[in-house]
Amino acid sequence: MTSTNGGSIYSQLPQPENIDFTEAIKDSPRFRASIAQHVVYFSRLENRLNEALSDAFGHTLTLSKAYHEQSSIIIYNKLNNFIKRLDYL
Repeated sequence: MTSTNGGSIYSQLPQPENIDFTEAIKDSPRFRASIAQHVVYFSRLENRLNEALSDAFGHTLTLSKAYHEQSSIIIYNKLNNFIKRLDYL
């Protein structure tokens, strides 16, 4: 899945450092800072995913409308031709 600028959703997002298990057990300030970095990272990632999904939904909706319009025109033309043939019989 790519974003609107053509790059990966994950590109340009600096990944936070891994969480150290011993720091987590100690519940140290370093661990708290690491958690804060992860929260920011995942918030940004969520925003980018929502943007990509919104763009994909909009594109799908546009394609669906175009398909519906074209199929309506084709059905109208075929029914019109069918009725004209019935008039000749």
